[in-house]
Amino acid sequence: MSMKATIEGVRYDTDRATRICAYKSGRDESSPDWWTATLYRQQRADRYFLHGRGGFMTRFRMKQSIVPMTRAQATAWARHYRDIPLPPPTKGE
Repeated sequence: MSMKATIEGVRYDTDRATRICAYKSGRDESSPDWWTATLYRQQRADRYFLHGRGGFMTRFRMKQSIVPMTRAQATAWARHYRDIPLPPPTKGE
């Protein structure tokens, strides 16, 4: 599922970003706390974001959304949910 959004003047696009990893909560979609999210990296801008959706008791609140993240936040998310490191940063990060 693709999505594009502009948040605080920054354009995020799942079709043009690199998928790093994904996580599903394992709950049924009828549950208010189900969710699924994919962590992406926009290589040219060295930006990270989550693209996800979920139940009304989650950060996604029944809709598809994009959540911008710093590299530190993305690293913590990837380690917590998938136990993987992020790719090395590009020059200047």
